[in-house]
Order: sequence, then C-alpha cells, then structure tokens
Amino acid sequence: MTFQMKPIVGAVALATATATAAETPNDKGGKLTAQVKLQHVVDAKDNGYDPNTGTAEMFTLKYLSSSINGAKIGMGFYAVGDLFDNTDLDIDPGRPASGLYVTGDASVKAVLGELFVDYSRNDLNVYGGRMMFKSPLTTSIESTLPDFHTVVGANYKATKSFSVGLAQMTQMSIAARGASEFGLIGEGTGTAGIIQSPVALARAEFHDISTVALGEGAEDTNGLTILNASFKPSKKMNVSG
Repeated sequence: MTFQMKPIVGAVALATATATAAETPNDKGGKLTAQVKLQHVVDAKDNGYDPNTGTAEMFTLKYLSSSINGAKIGMGFYAVGDLFDNTDLDIDPGRPASGLYVTGDASVKAVLGELFVDYSRNDLNVYGGRMMFKSPLTTSIESTLPDFHTVVGANYKATKSFSVGLAQMTQMSIAARGASEFGLIGEGTGTAGIIQSPVALARAEFHDISTVALGEGAEDTNGLTILNASFKPSKKMNVSG
C-alpha cells in the first residue's frame, strides 16, 4: 500500500491511498487485478466548485485474458462510494465530496465499466465493447470512477511513423467528476463528451450518446464517428489529430 499527497484545484490537499494486487500470469489463463482506492479531501472551503470535504472508497476487479490467435477479452467491475459513511452530508449541503461519488447521498454504486474484445494481427488492431476509450475528446481527469464508453473501432499502422484509426462510439457512462468538470469548464464545450449537464443523468450507467449530448428525450442517433491520424517523423516530433 502506498500513500501520497496530491493537490487538486482549490483544495488544500487530497490524500490518496491505493492497494493493488495482481494474480495469475498473463501466459496462463490471463491476468486478474484487484485494486482498492481510498481518497479523502482534507479541505477546499475557499473554492466554490470543488468538493469541500469528504471520503470515498473504490473497489476495482479487472480481468484480461491471454491472447488466443491475437484476440483478448477484458472486463472490469467498479464500485465506488462512501463505504464507511465518513462524509457528513450536512456540511455545506450539495458540495461535500461531490466529485468523488456517483450518487447524491454518497452511497455505493457499482458498474461493469469494461467488457471488450481486442484483436491484433501484424499492424492492424480491432476492438469493440465497453472500455476506457482514450482520445482528445474523451480523456478527462479522474478522481475515483472514470468515464466509460461503448465503442467499436480499428487502428492501422501504415508505416513506422504513420498510423490511422476509425471508431464509432454509441454510449457513455459518466464519471464521478463528470458534474464537476461540466460546471468548471462550462457547458457546450463537449469536453469528455459531456455537453448536457450530467446532474440530470444517472452516473455510472450507460446512456446513448444522443442523451448525453442532447439531453433526455433526444432523438436517437447512430453515435459519434471518430477519425484520427498520427504522424511521428522523429523521436521529438509527433503530429496527431
């Protein structure tokens, strides 16, 4: 178990303790990883946006299978909340540790955030399912529970320095910090895929992209199509978009 102090915007300190254990080697049935994360906001009383004070715990259980002809299966179960009821919700109502939980009362909520297939052969990689999808549009700061997306896509390394990718995203599960990021950054930016206020949507549940982007009752769409390319002519230069 390791302990470390990390600053957050407007907070005096954020104490984090994480314990991780991994079992079964990758060449014999896959890799199973368990993690327990404890996070406590000491004080942020001078900030009108971030959590004032509170404690949250997150339990993660992840499995990645060994490769079978280039294909792997992965899954991840997450549960987050104030397991030991240490947060006083009567202090500064509406703000205590709001960026650490996915429920209004800090109760524990669980989600199967990852369930995907990943296939690689030579320079081609194909994937699909629920996952933490990394892109300029979807990457955001994590506190406890991260964002998850339902997506299918492929990446192809055309040359040693040039690669392209295409993905179709259909659903999103909003993270613990979703509401905080929306309020801090401002609506309409599309950061992390959130354009409508996530306060109106249940977090740690998968919603159609049309609902996340346009709100409840919005007409269903086929999702978001994402095209990306990366060119790295040298070790010190990388152009991507």
